[in-house]
Amino acid sequence: MPAARVLACGDAIATGHPTSRTHGVQLPARYFNSDDDLAHTTMEMLLREPVEVLLPGHGPRMDLARPAEWRED
Repeated sequence: MPAARVLACGDAIATGHPTSRTHGVQLPARYFNSDDDLAHTTMEMLLREPVEVLLPGHGPRMDLARPAEWRED
């Protein structure tokens, strides 16, 4: 939803997951992807988009206008 500055990113980015002790912007656990480098590149590419709200496949929605909520593992 570009006009609304909302990114629904599915499983490319997580903000929480039962397998992770981390909360905030992060890659899904390594065993959920087959190429860590590509997963990281994809996350970086998506986060360069002009979005304010992130709707991940796992974890709560994230207000990207509040950087204190960000975390990348």
